Amino acid sequence: MRILLILMFISLNVAGQPVSDRQLILSKPIENVHDISRKPTFGFYNTSKWYQRYNPASLTAASLMYMYQKFISPQLSATCGFSPSCSAMSKNLIAEFGLVKGVFCSADRLTRCNKICFAELEPDEIDPVDGKIHEDTSRYK
Repeated sequence: MRILLILMFISLNVAGQPVSDRQLILSKPIENVHDISRKPTFGFYNTSKWYQRYNPASLTAASLMYMYQKFISPQLSATCGFSPSCSAMSKNLIAEFGLVKGVFCSADRLTRCNKICFAELEPDEIDPVDGKIHEDTSRYK
């Protein structure tokens, strides 16, 4: 009787073993692949006002944002759940609300950009086509 129980236990453990990660990845069909390439642009303001366009603080912040979007963001944004990305949203917020309010609104967006935030979302907030949350700057008015 003991031998039968031991054999049954061993057979259940062997049969119940999950397949390797590699096998799971290769067996899953690839579908709904979306292009996440971004084309960063320089500057916050598309205006003819010289004092907004050539403001040293604005130029410094815009150049740092451009460098981040060009070199760091493509490596980190594969798991981003928001559309537009946080850096693109920050540029839009700064362009619409100005540097001070734009930075504070960007900080709010960055604090919500984590896996815990996505666990608390309702299913209707997520776009079924690309699986991302679409927001615009009107949220902060």
